[in-house]
Amino acid sequence: MWAEALHGELRKPYALELCRFVAHERLHGPLPVYPPPHLVFHALNATPFDRVKAVIIGQMP
Repeated sequence: MWAEALHGELRKPYALELCRFVAHERLHGPLPVYPPPHLVFHALNATPFDRVKAVIIGQMP
């Protein structure tokens, strides 16, 4: 259900550019980037979408 909820947002220009930037940093950056790609939205799996009131996403939420 989260994939459905975020689908439109992740296709917006800012999100696509952010994904490109992070992918580039993962491949060419001098430091490791965490979490690994398969765990980027893993925290959202802890609570079903229909039970969430707010989601705060950021570098230091």
